[in-house]
Amino acid sequence: MKQEPGSPKTFCPYSGAIGNDDDFTHPKDSEAALKIVEHAAMQDIQNAFSDMLKAAVAEVFELREFFEWRGLGSIDHSGVRMREEFKEFDAERKFTVPDIKIADTKACQCGEVLKGVIKPFDCKVFGKACTPETPLGALMVSSEGACAAYYQYGDPARLRELEKA
Repeated sequence: MKQEPGSPKTFCPYSGAIGNDDDFTHPKDSEAALKIVEHAAMQDIQNAFSDMLKAAVAEVFELREFFEWRGLGSIDHSGVRMREEFKEFDAERKFTVPDIKIADTKACQCGEVLKGVIKPFDCKVFGKACTPETPLGALMVSSEGACAAYYQYGDPARLRELEKA
């Protein structure tokens, strides 16, 4: 790249490209440089927005000392609750929601699926006693749960094998 004294320089901070204005004469070069800048600007906007959202969530919510999760049990500092100054908007306080514990059946292996120890197909009750029509665990109850998704979109031949067993 030849640099003439006093010639304007072009710098693209997001790609690190430095050159004279005449280095970017081909329209494709200009388009590519513009795309790089647009992408980087969007990243900056998304990061700033993400930081604002995190700050808003931190202002309204605080970590619970512990929280009881279906299939996983109690995990310290894993749930949130509304801060004292927002108690008037807190349904849990307003309606005195009881501490309900819903245990999965002993045969259900949702916890192992959630931890990645087994796949839904490897669960003892998947596709047999546990189906979307008769769910035994949290992951089959919701259509978004891993077991329900495997049941709906997984290997149909493997599902038929399980149903026969």
